[in-house]
Amino acid sequence: YLGVSLPVRQSGRWTPSGDLRVGDRVASVRELADAQGEAQEDDLVTFLGLMLGDGGMISQVGFTQDRGSPALALMRDICRRRGWAYREYAKKGTNSVDLRFNRSSGAAEFLGGLGLLGLGSEAKFVPGAFLRLPRHQVRMLVEAMWACDGCIRGSGSRVEAVYATISPVLARQMQSLLWRLGVPTRIRENVPVAYRGTSKRAYLVTVRTSEG
Repeated sequence: YLGVSLPVRQSGRWTPSGDLRVGDRVASVRELADAQGEAQEDDLVTFLGLMLGDGGMISQVGFTQDRGSPALALMRDICRRRGWAYREYAKKGTNSVDLRFNRSSGAAEFLGGLGLLGLGSEAKFVPGAFLRLPRHQVRMLVEAMWACDGCIRGSGSRVEAVYATISPVLARQMQSLLWRLGVPTRIRENVPVAYRGTSKRAYLVTVRTSEG
């Protein structure tokens, strides 16, 4: 508590915060100023988003997704267009497929140049140049990340769009990217059963609508 009354925007006027009552409607920021940087190649934007989602970058550089998923097809198309060789493995006992890149491949070199090689899921981040993409490429990056780790859940009048990650930095960066698109969110921590007894947390970036 600051001990002062601050101006809060309401419909058509500013109101001292001390005069507000429970249930009063106030304005909120819907979109951040667009301080964009240089555009990147579309394929690189999408590739980065997919790898931040379901990519492995520690001992083995690869990408894992369910067979037949749109994200897997998109990754194959990017590799074909860029001439990036990979080996494909079916994961025994599952419906998942691994695309694995050699450490000397163009894919690995790209990730290494961004400082991402060797990082586990809890340390993943969006490199600075990709936080300042033009807005149309911000959408591409968010779509690729969401294709791996996002979902829509709920029913009726209570529906949530949720992006989940175990990287606190990536969660905040996703929130920032969505702000650039005019999408307000909130972040909350969750401890799944698999993480109990460890320091790991899941961070849920949530967009909620009462209209469904």
